[in-house]
Amino acid sequence: MLLVCWLPRAEWGLLGAVAGIYLIFVCGMAFRAWSEGPYSALMIGSLVCLAAAVASGDGHRAAWLGLGAGALAGGAAMCRYPGIVIIPALGLAALVAPLRRDNAQAIRRSAVLPMVGGAALIVGPWIARNLWLTGVAFGPQRPPSERPLMSIISALGASVYLDFGAVLLALLFAAVGYHALRTDNPECEGDAPDRSFLTTLALAALLCAAAHVAIVLLAHILWQVDEPPDKRHFFPAYLCALLAGLALIAMARPPEGALRRRWPIVLLLALPLVIGPMMAGMASRDVTPQRTALEDWVEATTGDEDLIIGHRAWPVRFYTGRPVLQSGQATDPSVYDGARVAAFLRRFGGRFGAAYLLLPDLIPKAERRSILDGYEQAGLQVQETADVPTREHDGPREFVMRVYRVSR
Repeated sequence: MLLVCWLPRAEWGLLGAVAGIYLIFVCGMAFRAWSEGPYSALMIGSLVCLAAAVASGDGHRAAWLGLGAGALAGGAAMCRYPGIVIIPALGLAALVAPLRRDNAQAIRRSAVLPMVGGAALIVGPWIARNLWLTGVAFGPQRPPSERPLMSIISALGASVYLDFGAVLLALLFAAVGYHALRTDNPECEGDAPDRSFLTTLALAALLCAAAHVAIVLLAHILWQVDEPPDKRHFFPAYLCALLAGLALIAMARPPEGALRRRWPIVLLLALPLVIGPMMAGMASRDVTPQRTALEDWVEATTGDEDLIIGHRAWPVRFYTGRPVLQSGQATDPSVYDGARVAAFLRRFGGRFGAAYLLLPDLIPKAERRSILDGYEQAGLQVQETADVPTREHDGPREFVMRVYRVSR
C-alpha cells in the first residue's frame, strides 16, 4: 500500500495490494511467522528512507534520512539474521542509482555514511554482547550441512513455482508500465512522479531481493538447518520484488485512454490467477496445528505447572497451557542436550513441578539411547512413563511419542 499514492491509475494499486495479500496469506505470515511481520515492515521502511535520502537533493536531509534507513535496517537484522544483507544492498543501491544533478556524489556520501552509522548504532551493541558472552558475533555455531545441494535448490524452485505467481504477475504489469514510460508522451511529461525516488527504490528493492535469496541459500548450504528453505524463508525476497514492480509501475504514464476500457477486463482475468491459489491453499490445508492424542495425554496426566521438554513442542503449550522447554529454530540449543537441560533445571527448576521429556519413536533407537545417556551423565534421572500413539500436528503421519519423567 506504500506506493498507492504514486500510482497514476487505481487499478495498479489494487493489483499490488492483492499480490501483497496473496504473499502474506500463502506464506503463512498472518498465522505462524511472528518475526517476519516486524522484519518486513522494518525492511520496507529502510528501503523507503534510503530512496528518499538519495532523491532529496539536500545533504543535510539526506544524512538524516540515511541515518533512519540504517537504524531501520539494523532493527531488521535484530529481528532476523538475513537482515544483515539489507545494509550492503542499500549502500550499493545508493552508489549506483542514476541521479541527474551536479551534487549527486555529495548526496550519495551524505546518505551512505550515516546509513552505516545508524545500522552500527543498533547492531553494534548486540554483536559486542554476543562476543562478550559467547565469543561468536552472530550466535551459536552450526555443524556442517548434511543436506544435498540439489535438495536445497529444488526447495527454492518449488517455492518459486508454487508461491511466486503474484509477484510474477506484478512484474509483468511492471514491464508493460516501463515500456509505456519509455514511449513518447509529451502530454504527461509535466505530472511525472519523482523518478529519482522511485528508481532508487526499485533498484534497492531488487538488490535486497537478490541478497535475501543468496544468503538463505548460502546459510542452508553451509549449516545444517532444521527444515529446507521454503516460502517463509523467501518471503522477504518476494516482497522486495513486488515493491520493485510497483515502483516501476508508478513511473509509467501510458497514453491517455489506453487502458480506460481494457483494464477492468485485464483485472478480472488476473484476479483468479492471484486469488485462486490462495483460496485453494487455505481450503486444502489449515495452518493451525491440529490437536492430537499427545495433548490429550498431557492434559489428563500432568499438572498445570509441570514442564514439557520437546522438539517443536509449542502446540502442546498452545492446547494445554503447560510450560514448555522446546527447540526447533536454527539457533536454538537442542533440548536433546542433557547438559544444557540440566543447567536449565538447576537454575529454573524450582518454578515448575515435574518435568517430562518427549522423544518420538521416529528417532532411531540408538540415537534415543544416546540422548538418554546424555541426560544421565548430566546428573538427571530419566524414567520411561508412557508410550502415547499420536500423529503429526500438520500432517497425517502417525508415530509413538515416548514420554520420560526427568528429575534431578
